[in-house]
Amino acid sequence: MHIKFVPLLLIAAIWPTTQKKAYSDFKLSSLKRMLEVRGVTCETCSSKADWVKKVEESAALPVDPHLEDEYKRRSEYNKQVRQFNMSREEFFRQMNETETDNPLDGPRAERLWKAYQDQLRTGKAKFEDGHVHFLMPVTHKLSPYLHPAVADTIEHAFSIALSFYSRLPPKRQSEIEHTLTWMIDNHVLHAIVVLLLTFICIDVCLDFRRGKGDSKGTTIASKEKPQ
Repeated sequence: MHIKFVPLLLIAAIWPTTQKKAYSDFKLSSLKRMLEVRGVTCETCSSKADWVKKVEESAALPVDPHLEDEYKRRSEYNKQVRQFNMSREEFFRQMNETETDNPLDGPRAERLWKAYQDQLRTGKAKFEDGHVHFLMPVTHKLSPYLHPAVADTIEHAFSIALSFYSRLPPKRQSEIEHTLTWMIDNHVLHAIVVLLLTFICIDVCLDFRRGKGDSKGTTIASKEKPQ
């Protein structure tokens, strides 16, 4: 009777070791994927052995279909990013083919390069038919006529607005992106910026005139009274 149980006992003893060896043969990216699609994180994992151990502990958990789809989407996106993550020189060469009126240089070029890199990194760039689409800086069309400090101030204010935007639900973000793209393509956003700058210039001029009036008043008041 005892002899018949020996094979079963041996299988039970060997099984964990076999599983551990199988997981240890996986690539680190595969181990991370196995955890991610199950909604498991491993912030303390610092070596492959740590990841293998975490996978062994989580292997019985079910795969979340939504997390799996998101992982596939992000993997495909990262593949496209590697394809389009060109050098600065190549980026400016391609962009200058369309920027014939105002060739890219100086702060304007740096803002455009930064916008491109940021959108590639954050997943905001769109890939279609072998092309990459990204949002240009809000001041891009106007910056040849603006002082760099003014353009930087506008871009900073816009980045603050984007930080609030990033907290919105994905559906709402998509609606805003569509509207913003339409506004940029049709120069509506640029017209708004010009209007705001006009108001600022008018306000500065009025303040200057009021300042001159105050200065004259002070001068008159400071005159000595006739004896």
